[in-house]
Amino acid sequence: MISNHHSKPSINSWRVGYTLPRMRLAAGLGLAALTLTATLGCGPAQPLPVPPTGGPTRAVFTSLEELTRNSSVVAVVEATATSAVEPDDATVTTVEVVRALRGAARGDQLKVRQLDIAGAPPLVQAGTTYLLFLDTFRWSLAEPTDEYLITGISEQTGPRTYRNLDPEAVLLPATITEAEVVAIIEQTPFAPDLTL
Repeated sequence: MISNHHSKPSINSWRVGYTLPRMRLAAGLGLAALTLTATLGCGPAQPLPVPPTGGPTRAVFTSLEELTRNSSVVAVVEATATSAVEPDDATVTTVEVVRALRGAARGDQLKVRQLDIAGAPPLVQAGTTYLLFLDTFRWSLAEPTDEYLITGISEQTGPRTYRNLDPEAVLLPATITEAEVVAIIEQTPFAPDLTL
């Protein structure tokens, strides 16, 4: 016997059939919203990237002229003392000016703020003579402090001869003399590039 009874979809099959497209639609809208949020930068606040030095970053110069133009003080110094690490992971070292080439006087005591880099010891070590290129340290756009940041550093290797110690300034000469620096200073006024 043949039955003419057509089976009707059950309520449960209707719900599944109706719910799946709704779930797909909701998932699609959720994915679209997530993509839009990521693209526009909305959503939960993300921390800003921190400079790898744990503090203010510095420019790396590609020529002695550029380095000199951006350095308010150029001097041969001897490091005399190192203070404790500051809250911003910087080490402040006191140096005494042996010969001033720009912006300082012989005998001046300068505080040099060195930014700690991945646990490496500070470049300026007590008891060593350096040719330092410095500029005034500022907290953001605040007034200048009584400390300086290193813009360039060379260690004395012989009479008035220095070896570049800046591991990032690979385009600067490996060795320089005081006479070369004095000649550049005479032709290059202090005129910092404020975009650096």
